[in-house]
Amino acid sequence: YNKNKYNLIESGSGWLSETPGTMSKLSSSEYYRVYVYAVLESKETGARFVHVNTHLDYGTTDAEEAVKTGNLSDQMAVEMVLVQLSKK
Repeated sequence: YNKNKYNLIESGSGWLSETPGTMSKLSSSEYYRVYVYAVLESKETGARFVHVNTHLDYGTTDAEEAVKTGNLSDQMAVEMVLVQLSKK
């Protein structure tokens, strides 16, 4: 991030699972996956935002097929990240 434009308020990481503080995965996931995040604040406006980076499952079904078959582990993973960040 551009340190001239933003202040780093918080950063961290977790596992995409029901227990983000422990190496684990969702039962519907084929792979262990993590997320990393940063809360940044604009020096100009004071506005804050969260940047999250992760890699979702691959090699099993594509996103369209996952929606058709109801395998929404990727959507669940994104929602879990948002829940974990809201607890901070």
